[in-house]
Amino acid sequence: MIGAFKERRPWAVVLINLIFGPFLGMLYLGRGRFAFVYLGLGFVEAAALLFFFPLAIAMGSLGIWLIELPLQIVGAIHGAILARNRGDEMPLPRYSRWYFLVAIHVVSLITVLVPAVILRTYFYQPFNTVSESMAPTLDAATYFWVSKRAYDEAGPQRGDLVVFHWTDGDYGKRVGAIPDDKVQMLGGQLFLNGKIVVRQRTPDVEMADEYGVVRPIRQYQETLPSGRSYKTLDLVDNSPQDNTPVFAVPAGAYFVLGDNRDNSNDSRLDVGFVPRANIVGEIEVKFADRRHKTMIWEPVN
Repeated sequence: MIGAFKERRPWAVVLINLIFGPFLGMLYLGRGRFAFVYLGLGFVEAAALLFFFPLAIAMGSLGIWLIELPLQIVGAIHGAILARNRGDEMPLPRYSRWYFLVAIHVVSLITVLVPAVILRTYFYQPFNTVSESMAPTLDAATYFWVSKRAYDEAGPQRGDLVVFHWTDGDYGKRVGAIPDDKVQMLGGQLFLNGKIVVRQRTPDVEMADEYGVVRPIRQYQETLPSGRSYKTLDLVDNSPQDNTPVFAVPAGAYFVLGDNRDNSNDSRLDVGFVPRANIVGEIEVKFADRRHKTMIWEPVN
């Protein structure tokens, strides 16, 4: 068996490719050019997956199916063909020795993982929605990017879409009020510092209500005093969230709302005020819709 690996027999090449990937598989064969082609493909795919998708998905079974397995299969077939056509007299370069392969494998892993981890840790991080609380702006199963540097110089403003840490995970909501504001919901309408926030009825949308029944849902264009405008949904009249006491937002905290006003756990209910320290960053762009299995590129308002 050891002799088969030394001689680069096709089945041994296939095994190396399936276990360690086509980059090392091609180096093992002494085919440096092909090795770096596969390395480039793997780098682009791995970086895209780590950047575009939540870490649990990127590093889980989906990542394996999307990146590792297809490249390994292609590399294994390619390597077996090259090994079959390789003459026994062909010399092997020094980099095809096992200790060089181990060193190169470690370096390649660092090259792929470190930039992607730095990017998502300090600059942009992908998240996804799991509910309809931010519809119609963000439907369930929408993936989006959050800028972690958005509030380095100034805090969130009214109307911003933010992701924040809460007791059971990360939530995405819209900032309805900032420190020192007084905010209230009356009859389903937002009041900010004693003045009604203007909203205008727009065409209804078809979607499932809180009971899963698909029906027309009332949609409004809400415009803040700053001129910031966005759409909200009104599922039912006189829900518990439609009429609230006046909330005085304390210093260093924010009042957040879901755009799907009757189907959102936000500052009106259990979430309460969100401390500035809990805010991860601002939602900027949505890039994938898992429900409809489509890739999109659309700034989020």
